[in-house]
Amino acid sequence: MIRILVSLFRSIWLAIIHDPEIKRLAGRHPIFFRFLKNRLTPDETFGLHLTLGIAATSICIYFFFGFVHDLIGDDSIFESDTALLNLFQFLRNGSINPLMVYITYLGSWFAISWGTAGMAAFMAMINRRNYLIAFLSSYFVSGIAVIMINRLFEYTRPPIVNIGIHTSGFSVSSGQVFAAISFYGLAAYVWYRLCKRWMQKILILLFTCIFLAILSFSRVYLGLEWPADVVAGVASGIAWLSILITILEIHRTAHDGYKTPLRLLSTKRFAYGAVGFTAWIMLVSLYYLAHPFSAIIIPEQTVAIRRDEIPNQLFDTLPRYSETLFGKPTEPLNIIIIGKPYALDNAFQRANWIRSYPITAQNLWSALVASIRNTQDLRAPVTPQFWNTFPSALSYIKPTPKNSVRERHHIRFWNSGVKTLRGEEIYFGAASFDKNIKFKSSILIPTHVINPAVDVERDYVSSDLEKTGLVESEKLFQIVDPILGKNIVGDQFFTDGKSRVIFLKDPDESPIEN
Repeated sequence: MIRILVSLFRSIWLAIIHDPEIKRLAGRHPIFFRFLKNRLTPDETFGLHLTLGIAATSICIYFFFGFVHDLIGDDSIFESDTALLNLFQFLRNGSINPLMVYITYLGSWFAISWGTAGMAAFMAMINRRNYLIAFLSSYFVSGIAVIMINRLFEYTRPPIVNIGIHTSGFSVSSGQVFAAISFYGLAAYVWYRLCKRWMQKILILLFTCIFLAILSFSRVYLGLEWPADVVAGVASGIAWLSILITILEIHRTAHDGYKTPLRLLSTKRFAYGAVGFTAWIMLVSLYYLAHPFSAIIIPEQTVAIRRDEIPNQLFDTLPRYSETLFGKPTEPLNIIIIGKPYALDNAFQRANWIRSYPITAQNLWSALVASIRNTQDLRAPVTPQFWNTFPSALSYIKPTPKNSVRERHHIRFWNSGVKTLRGEEIYFGAASFDKNIKFKSSILIPTHVINPAVDVERDYVSSDLEKTGLVESEKLFQIVDPILGKNIVGDQFFTDGKSRVIFLKDPDESPIEN
């Protein structure tokens, strides 16, 4: 396949350069076309490698400064950063966390420092002074560049107390991501040059890209850095790596290295390299065992409010709408429930509603299979939506007589962080009816299509709760003006803008298990 593609591009190139009009134009402007030819010739010292290096570096630098400009001047990036961190905190999986912690430690300054020392020693042993200098330059410039970038913009990111990120200085670019891309990208380049077969080269590039993508993601997944800082670190890291590789390629072609590939390592040198790599892995593993990751748990902070202030005083500072990842308002809240701990769960379970499963790969797969087969999955996950940058942490569903995952009643809830003086929790909810599955949506995953008359579902939920005998009182509240809008996946809805405010009776038992 690779040979076919190479042959195809070569044929296209030959057709272009032998085209009569191109030859005539080259004859009129010989100096320009000679310059262009030299810039596109692989074995020219300042040829194709310099051209590609300048292009890659320029694109990354442009992207970096454009991103930083938006970061400083656009508050929506901070809102989406906050929402993403809240979402990942909610979605963390106990079986995946140790792996993500180990991967992020592979990008720590400890791992990169020892890795750089080992690679520099190995390059000295095989007499590759240019690679030795490149690894040392990569390490020291990474640290200096991050400090200079942050000092240049002097932009302080505010901490998020519920996540546990406490920035103590300026923050624009992730230094660890920058250094990791420089180090691992350079190591991949060296082994790329050592390999002779194209399949081996492709596997090296593919593995390196996947590994660095997971490492960058782990920083956000664990709540260690802002997503925007990680993206900026990726852009600046690739720019610096492009510069390093361009210099090495120019050095290689200048010393006739283009026609003389690197010799394969002797068995003795390979053994030394394997021992060094094993020792480095053991060092990182010991560091991992000595520094177990534990999420920072911030004591819950709630606001107390009198019952007679509900709901009029609730929304003096709190949003009235659910929102997208970027903080754009979508559906208005249409149910407000007030009750003691366990009251909400008891009421919905007695009304024959079922709490949905959390979002995991296995649960999503089960729901997808059920939707394709048009069968039931009683606890299929509900796509999380955001309110005040927090994802919906609690959802309930109720099947219909069709007994299919494609059609169901559902409601999402957010804990408002406000309690009554009696100690009752106040939950904000958004109810809607799923009437079918669509496999194309604005969030690029299969989602449900809702009935646009969301008020019907609001009243259905209220009626079900009334039948349980656990409702103390209920009233309607005009939370927003009547609107016609679209939800997070692009489905239209219309509403009279009213929300049902439901006070639940005190629970007389622990939550029902189901």
